[in-house]
Amino acid sequence: MNADTSRRLENLIRLGRIDSVTPAEPFHTVTVNLGDIVTHQLRLINLRAGADRSHDLPSIGEECVVFSPCGELGLGVVLCGLNNEDHPTISNNPNIKLRLFEDGALISYDTENHSLQAILPEGAEAIITANCRINGSLHVTEGITTDGDVKAGDISLRHHKTSKVKAGSDDSGEPIP
Repeated sequence: MNADTSRRLENLIRLGRIDSVTPAEPFHTVTVNLGDIVTHQLRLINLRAGADRSHDLPSIGEECVVFSPCGELGLGVVLCGLNNEDHPTISNNPNIKLRLFEDGALISYDTENHSLQAILPEGAEAIITANCRINGSLHVTEGITTDGDVKAGDISLRHHKTSKVKAGSDDSGEPIP
């Protein structure tokens, strides 16, 4: 086996760590420290890149795999997400689908208990732009604030009026929608 063939075989699949990240159009690139060399800019494998797309850049130092067609590192693509001693798995429960962000924010779904949870760090906010429908109960521990109106059926909280109001423990009159 000659030196070129040996080099190409060695470079087909290599383990390394992200050395740099370059966000750019039309695709992001990274360089990878393979121990003996640092690659040129390589394309990053995304979870989705069709009609549905994802955006999730790796961290510097994150362990990865470089796949190089024909053993040419210049054609390589990078796949990230290898747990290791520095970044161990965050759950051992096979029923939990979990995402933990570097600032402590957490989103998880428990397929066994059918429970979705989002926990944000102090000072963070959740912005939801949608018409929301809640089927079931809503448990609020600290209150809800809105600039808009709140309605229960046809009864407006902001414009709610009653007639025939009585004092004490008597029932008031009928609500006016």
